Amino acid sequence: MNKRVIIRIGDVFQVNISDENKKFIQYIADDFSYMNSIVIRVFKKSFEISQAISIERIINLPIDFYAHTSLKNEIKNGKLIKTGNIKEIGSLDVWFRDYLNPIEVISDELRIAKNWRIWKVNHPFMNVVDEDGRYEEYDRGGIIPFAWIIKKMIDGNYHFVYPSYSKYI
Repeated sequence: MNKRVIIRIGDVFQVNISDENKKFIQYIADDFSYMNSIVIRVFKKSFEISQAISIERIINLPIDFYAHTSLKNEIKNGKLIKTGNIKEIGSLDVWFRDYLNPIEVISDELRIAKNWRIWKVNHPFMNVVDEDGRYEEYDRGGIIPFAWIIKKMIDGNYHFVYPSYSKYI
């Protein structure tokens, strides 16, 4: 019989991004404004898999990005290895963005959106029009499959077509 997976805010997990390297993530919130989804912060620095890292050191690493995702299946599948739990979760003053219709399709790889929804964890959505990219630095909203998060941890990019702000990007 499978054991029930219990996760708690503050849990830190190791993610093996290759046979030689690992990175870390931390479960920092449940976003009740966005489908009660799990919010994680992803730490930027990678380490050799054999290297022991204290949880105190991990949580003081620079943040690469934040994301909404699901964790339980990744734990069951062995893709996430729990390192520990710590109350320090950093700031929740993080902005997310997601596009609203209509979307202008320029090509298979480029779509343009001017209407966006922005929000912070557990705060109301704001619908905005953005023609100059001022919200482009906000983390992408939506519940992102963990496999795509791993790809971003490896090379810095999500591997899906997501609307942009400009035809010239």
